[in-house]
Amino acid sequence: MDTGKIKKIGLAALLVVLLAFPVLRRSWKQWQQNKENRQEHFEIIKRYGFYLQDVAKEAGITFKHVSPQLDPKLDNIMPIIASMGASVSVTDFDNDGWEDLYFTNSRYGTKNALYRNLGNGKFEDVAEKLGVADVNKQGTGVSMGAVWGDYDNDGYEDLFIYKWGKSELFHNDKGKGFTNVTDQIPLPKWANANTAVWFDYDHDGKLDLFVGGYYGADVDLWHLKSTRIMPTSFEYANNGGRNYLFHNLGNGHFEEVAEKMGLTSHRWTLAVSAADVNNDGWPDLVVANDYGVDQLYINEQGKGFKDIGPDSRIGFAPKSGMNVTMGDVLTAETSISTSLIFQNPVFYCRGTICGYLISATAVIR
Repeated sequence: MDTGKIKKIGLAALLVVLLAFPVLRRSWKQWQQNKENRQEHFEIIKRYGFYLQDVAKEAGITFKHVSPQLDPKLDNIMPIIASMGASVSVTDFDNDGWEDLYFTNSRYGTKNALYRNLGNGKFEDVAEKLGVADVNKQGTGVSMGAVWGDYDNDGYEDLFIYKWGKSELFHNDKGKGFTNVTDQIPLPKWANANTAVWFDYDHDGKLDLFVGGYYGADVDLWHLKSTRIMPTSFEYANNGGRNYLFHNLGNGHFEEVAEKMGLTSHRWTLAVSAADVNNDGWPDLVVANDYGVDQLYINEQGKGFKDIGPDSRIGFAPKSGMNVTMGDVLTAETSISTSLIFQNPVFYCRGTICGYLISATAVIR
């Protein structure tokens, strides 16, 4: 082989190396990163027993929430006011044994998504096909969140979308689609709802619906008559939206009974949870209010609700309540040789995290 050919081969080899170097370098870095990740995951598993990994993209979930664009008069505080509405609710809407996901969007013209679980780690957005995507239309308001409940006891979970505007109720047609039945529930023409919960408050076997208001019902955030819409106090405001309680009449229709049942607050409700907190067999309501004290409504055997927030220490001081989660913090796993006496539990929130501040005395047996 002559010298010219050798030089050409050498140059070609050098060119290949130069071209391959960035790829090899990236591959090496990726290998190193994966190695570090594997080591980190090993340490996490060793410490906690598990770790979580974001697989949304691989699963086919590409949803991106878009914030509402409100009246230009609010431009200077738009990022604050428009920071709500991103939510995900979980249910098996088609009863195939796999949990599905419903995502809400919050700008006019954007669409919500219903990701059907395909059972193989993948999801498919079927909201458009099933009729629950295009709900953020001009003049109807935008989605703030959604809750599922089988209000007609047909075995399929129905969908309630609460909105800044006209909330909507969709009947689940046996997992094959959804029918808008909003006219069967006496919703106000406009309400700025930020939370809702299904629960059977009167034990008649039919799910009722609580909806919590934030801004007053006379406030259209896209067409403001006045910018005097904010709370009168950051601690004790009582000029927010009203709350609603829709009693299920059992024929696909509802009756609004909030005032009759004692739910008359206007305290800027942000979240609610239903649970039997006093073990009397009747579901109670815990309401988190953004600009005032939180509230604990005890269910008086389906005849009405009584707010015992101050006495229970849940509503003794304002906490900027933003969420409610219920759980049994005392388990049966306490050591048989030690018991704890809990004294003066105080319900406390900071940001979106709430819990009890408890002083405890250990008693050795």
